[in-house]
Amino acid sequence: MATWLDFCTRRPGPSWKQGYFGISSRPLTMIEGEVKHITLGPMSAALGVLDSTRQVSWPFTIPKVGKPLQHYPLESVCWHAGLMGDADLDTELVGNISLVGEEHEGVDGDTPTDSQFHWTTEISRETRRLCPLVAANPPELAVNLWEHNWLVATSCPNRLWSHSSNNWDDLIAVLEDIVALVNANGAIYALGAMGKRHIGPTEYAGWVAMGFTAKKVSKADLDKLPDWDDKVAATRFKPTGHPGAALKTWISSYNTHRHSIKGSGNNNHVQVRAAAAKLRADATKADTALRSDLSDHEGDSGQHGSGSYTDAKAVKAVKDKL
Repeated sequence: MATWLDFCTRRPGPSWKQGYFGISSRPLTMIEGEVKHITLGPMSAALGVLDSTRQVSWPFTIPKVGKPLQHYPLESVCWHAGLMGDADLDTELVGNISLVGEEHEGVDGDTPTDSQFHWTTEISRETRRLCPLVAANPPELAVNLWEHNWLVATSCPNRLWSHSSNNWDDLIAVLEDIVALVNANGAIYALGAMGKRHIGPTEYAGWVAMGFTAKKVSKADLDKLPDWDDKVAATRFKPTGHPGAALKTWISSYNTHRHSIKGSGNNNHVQVRAAAAKLRADATKADTALRSDLSDHEGDSGQHGSGSYTDAKAVKAVKDKL
């Protein structure tokens, strides 16, 4: 089944610009991560290249302002990390076949706009949700998040996405869910790309069992994040403006504590696996309940790109870190 993300504008590229030797796609289970590129020019020029006879293609283009364009299904094997048929293991096998390419509108020296940061995060989250090999590891550079220049000799992505800047740190911090203890009243929240969500003692016990330690934050800082609740989650979190702006600002100031938040881990594998089993059961229960509620009010929620973003989504994010 072809996977088109529901928050992207579908703008198909040439059908012949995909695959190798008649194999034009791979299952979602083969996808291992993403490569974030820069167009080095305006959207019009990038789309002109896509539509031309040049042997290059990619699934997503993210403009400076506005929703991403999706040119090929997630399963398509595009030519974004190397030339078609160049027989290079890094570009063909690692880059084109196992990674998803995302072009960001910009020129050298640009940093991601608030809009781009928001939408590239959405694509990364969906990739983690849909592709088990991506979700098997926490978001990490050169594991499931790649710079083009690590795969082939190129300047891309220049400074737009660069390990020498904090752009990757900001993105990774947003993709990771963390646990925070609000010092105003002792309430415990999960914080992540969807905003903030209150968690109960049972779920918190699962976090603790996996080595996570709640970090104290002020209510003022917490109030900067949007609420993540069932109603918002069911509508795919579509507030006005660019929620990435406030979230990115908050995460940036908090990023220095990211590694201490994750803690030193827990070596009691029996305890960890037991906690994971409980979280999986809770995830299934929450997912079933939400899908039932959505089908009563909005029709089938099981289509690609919608999914469940209540407790089940947060639980899956925790499970990804095992």
